[in-house]
Amino acid sequence: MGDTEAVLRSERPGLAARIVVRRRPDAGFLHGVVAGSVPSRSGHETPNEDGRSYAVEGESVPRCRPYVRVAEQKGGWLAGPELRFVTRDDGMYLTVVLEEAVDQRVPGALPFEVRVTSVALTHGSSGDVLAFAPPVQTAAGDPAAGPAFRAEAEARVPADRQEQLVRDLQGPDRAKWIVTLQFDWVQQHDPTPVTVTDILSLSPNATWEGSQLTDPSGNGRDGVILPFNGNDGDIAAAIRAAASELPDVLIVAPPTSEAAMREVVSAAESGRLVILGVLAPTSMQALRAVVGRGSAGGDAATLRAGRQSELAGGGSR
Repeated sequence: MGDTEAVLRSERPGLAARIVVRRRPDAGFLHGVVAGSVPSRSGHETPNEDGRSYAVEGESVPRCRPYVRVAEQKGGWLAGPELRFVTRDDGMYLTVVLEEAVDQRVPGALPFEVRVTSVALTHGSSGDVLAFAPPVQTAAGDPAAGPAFRAEAEARVPADRQEQLVRDLQGPDRAKWIVTLQFDWVQQHDPTPVTVTDILSLSPNATWEGSQLTDPSGNGRDGVILPFNGNDGDIAAAIRAAASELPDVLIVAPPTSEAAMREVVSAAESGRLVILGVLAPTSMQALRAVVGRGSAGGDAATLRAGRQSELAGGGSR
C-alpha cells in the first residue's frame, strides 16, 4: 500500500477548514494518559459562541471556546497529519490525533479546559458514520505556548466499508469530523434588586379591618375599619374572629380588658393552644397581670375558667 492523499473537512459552527492528509501504512498508535478532571469556571455570560472571548470569575485573562484540528507531526518518517490506517490482527483501524487549533484561538484569550468526549467521522453521500472508541486525552503543557490539549482515537473499519471510506476520504467534501467537547461552567446571575418598603412612613394611610363588638351580649359585625388604638370591644371581637377560623395555635397580645380575656379563655376551652404575650418577671406574675385586667368578680371567674381550660402554662425570661 503506497502513500496516498485525502481531503477532509474539519467542521464545527463557524469553521470549515479543508485539510490535506497523507496516510502511510504500518503507522503506530500511541496511547496517552487520560486527562484529569476539568476545573469548573464561572462568569456572567454563557460561553455559547465561537470566535469571541468571555470574562471568567477570578481570572485576569479571558477564555474562549477552542477549535479542533488534526494534529501534524513535524518531522521524521511519519511527518504529516496524524491520520492513519493501521493493520492489526483483528482488522483495519483508522487512527487520528486531534489537537486544539491554536491559529483559530481568539487573540488575547486562553481556551477553556475541555474534555474530548466523542469522535466520529461521517462520510459518503448517505452520511455513513464511523464511530470511534472513547478518545484518550492528554494535556499539552502550557496552553500559552502551544495546543492546550491532544486527543487520540481509533475506530475499527468494517471490511465491507474500507474501500468506500478510502474513496470518501479522497473525494472533496465527502467526509467530515464530528468532535464533542465539554467543559464545566457555572452561570452567575446578578442579584435580584430588593425593594425596601418603609412601613413607618406608610402607616398613617393604613387601615385595620376586622370584627367590631356592637353590644355587651357579644354581637358584632365584620368588615369594619377599626382604629389602630381600638377599644376593648374591638380587641375582644378581633380575638373571637381569629378563633372562628379554627387555628391550631392562637397568639394573642396582652388582653386589655376582662371581655378580651374571656375571649382568650373561650378560644382555649376547645383544646386549642393559646399563647399570650405578657411582659412580666415570672410566669405567676404574668398570670396575675392577665387576670387583673377586670373587676374583682371577673378576675375570679376568669382565673377559674383559665384553670379549667389549662391556660396556666407558660414560661418566663
